[in-house]
Amino acid sequence: MVTRTACVWRRLLLPTATVILKQCPIGPIDGSADARLSLGLAVNFGLHNVISFAHDALCVLGAALAALNSLGLVPQPVATAMAEASRWALLIAMAAIGMKASLGTVMQVGGTAILLITVETAVLAKIFVAAL
Repeated sequence: MVTRTACVWRRLLLPTATVILKQCPIGPIDGSADARLSLGLAVNFGLHNVISFAHDALCVLGAALAALNSLGLVPQPVATAMAEASRWALLIAMAAIGMKASLGTVMQVGGTAILLITVETAVLAKIFVAAL
């Protein structure tokens, strides 16, 4: 026989367990974003010997824009235009990095940092593909 108290607890705990399970992937994703930010700063400093505060500012700006978009405060045409501009900016940045950095200079940063960035990118790709 199920008591009234057991029903109340079951009603309270089942949604909580579901929420906790849904939140589990967020920790590694947030941690990997923090690691990517730190590695970006370390690689930038290692290659150019300049501390770049623009890297932090752009990450904060990107997080703020993502939050506004998630809340539905950015109109759809603006969000689409910003996503397209972001793709082009990424393409230009990758081309600029390719033209600026030689493989020997990149290796001076250290194989460990490069390996960590590569592994992190592969893990993030696996998480996102698994989520689809």
